[in-house]
Amino acid sequence: MRSTIFYFFLFAFIFVNAQNRINIEGYLKSKNSEITQIHIFNLQSKKGTISDNNGIFNIKVSKRDTLLISSIQFSTLKYVVTETDLISKKIIIFLKSEATNLEQVVVNSHNLSGSLLLDIKKVPKNFQQHASYKLDLKDINFKAPGLIENPIDKKLPDPLRTSETVNSINLIPIFKMLTSGIRKKIRLKKKYKMRIAKLPKESRINLGDLFFVDNLKISKPLIDDFLIYCQKKGILRLDFKKNKMELIENLFRESKNYLETIKP
Repeated sequence: MRSTIFYFFLFAFIFVNAQNRINIEGYLKSKNSEITQIHIFNLQSKKGTISDNNGIFNIKVSKRDTLLISSIQFSTLKYVVTETDLISKKIIIFLKSEATNLEQVVVNSHNLSGSLLLDIKKVPKNFQQHASYKLDLKDINFKAPGLIENPIDKKLPDPLRTSETVNSINLIPIFKMLTSGIRKKIRLKKKYKMRIAKLPKESRINLGDLFFVDNLKISKPLIDDFLIYCQKKGILRLDFKKNKMELIENLFRESKNYLETIKP
């Protein structure tokens, strides 16, 4: 009986101690990149914060809490709080710069493919016809040098045609000017739809697959389906990189609903 009571109070003490989180100060370090606006999220308490321009932050933790550190310019990492951290009330975390791979772009000053057979086919069949110069006899002056042209023979301009030319208006520039606002709205709407369509992929790259698998319990093959599910609910927004803490909290909440919907 006494041993039972002892173990009961022991486990109760451990449980209460785990729930009593203390505020500690964290320092983020990097050798190469500037540290600013880094997101820190406590996976156990589901609370987060953002570092200042010097990489300093404050957050409440308890022993064995896992901190998720993420940003655009650094690789996402996890830090497990130790007893030493709680005693010193300080945490120093070193960040690793995120490598950015750029696609190779080749710029040519010509439109040749490099294949002789393919490039020959691009040459127009009427190339000789277009390249040759057509001699128009009307362009040649057969009059002797110094011969004065008879003003009577010279055809005077038609006053009606001249009037039509002067009074005519080119409507194309006016039409373009009147419809420029509409065309701009169409372009912006198309660009917005393209950015929205890329949100699931960008969110997955930014947070990393381990975040979904380890923390949300979403298996790797279902990550894309889960993000599309969240997108339909309006959780994924274009400003998610600036409000990553809010996004992570929403993903934690919706992951439970999603897992319920896919249960057999």
